[in-house]
Amino acid sequence: MDDLPEKDQRDQRVPVMVTKAELRAVDDWRFARRFGSRSEAIRQLVALGLKASAEEQQGVEESAASLLAREEGLRASKRKGKV
Repeated sequence: MDDLPEKDQRDQRVPVMVTKAELRAVDDWRFARRFGSRSEAIRQLVALGLKASAEEQQGVEESAASLLAREEGLRASKRKGKV
């Protein structure tokens, strides 16, 4: 572990309580993908969740921007008497 660059060292612990069902789901996911450890699987699940959340937020922001642009276009058309 000391060979890893400082930014890649896993030196932070995050104790988490989960239900038996959640743990079973994590283990099923882990074994289906052949992860070497539960910790490795959980790190991957966290990374996937963070990526999905970021992509979802980006989609929301793009949708909002699109709606605002459309609304502004409609207002401009109304001012010109086209709608």
